[in-house]
Amino acid sequence: MCSAHRLPEETAEYAKDAASKGMKVIIAGAGGAAHLPGVIAAYTILPVVGVPIKSSTLSGIDSLYSIVQMPKGIP
Repeated sequence: MCSAHRLPEETAEYAKDAASKGMKVIIAGAGGAAHLPGVIAAYTILPVVGVPIKSSTLSGIDSLYSIVQMPKGIP
């Protein structure tokens, strides 16, 4: 379990070590501002797939917009 806000150091370490542990891709589900996929992408060479999670406020559309508006290649 990773959190861009609650566990930033642990999340960075997870992303840095992912390739050496044999992972080929990281799937990051995130709600609200959806920072998790971008934070993970900053620390790994692996592809990162951001998946918006439904929220109570905007039903996940806020998460979708946050993910798709990240710079090209991230995630």
